[in-house]
Amino acid sequence: MSTATQSKPGFSLDFTQIQTQYANWLKRQPPAVEVAVTGLTSSVQGVFIGYLLGSMTNMDPGAAAKDNPAMANQLKVLQAGGPWAQARNLGVLTGVNSALTLAIKKARKGKDDVWGAMGASFGSGMAYSIVSGAPNPIQSAITTGAAFALFNGLFYQIGQNFKPESTDTEYERGKYMLRTLGYPGFFHV
Repeated sequence: MSTATQSKPGFSLDFTQIQTQYANWLKRQPPAVEVAVTGLTSSVQGVFIGYLLGSMTNMDPGAAAKDNPAMANQLKVLQAGGPWAQARNLGVLTGVNSALTLAIKKARKGKDDVWGAMGASFGSGMAYSIVSGAPNPIQSAITTGAAFALFNGLFYQIGQNFKPESTDTEYERGKYMLRTLGYPGFFHV
């Protein structure tokens, strides 16, 4: 009996091809549509992850009240709406962040740097604060936006220090070898 897998005739999905067609379609759209669709798709992912995480949260705010009453209050606020509140908050955070990242990058003619990342984080922090129901919405939105921007700027700069300064020659040799052997689909150029 052969151990090789034989493909069955009929329906099959090639997710790489679907992803490529979607990306090509999205690039052909006007910038406003591209930004809106990017924000919407990221928002859907955020809602899914937020609901999943909100469903798994089983922390008892009363246990933290003994040591730190302020932390217990924060946990109560965080858990107040249940999984759907978590889903809403994370959906808004991820959707606004990805839409602003793309809009800022397009407005700056493709420039991708710490200032663009901080601008998108500021906007997403403000939106997150507003939908979370903070007691003083304007002050909280500005404070949260500034904190998100500063933290994202810091993480962006730290991440830049770990990027290689030159191309990985072994990776390039591997790509060349696969291309010459007729297997170009194992990497994306």
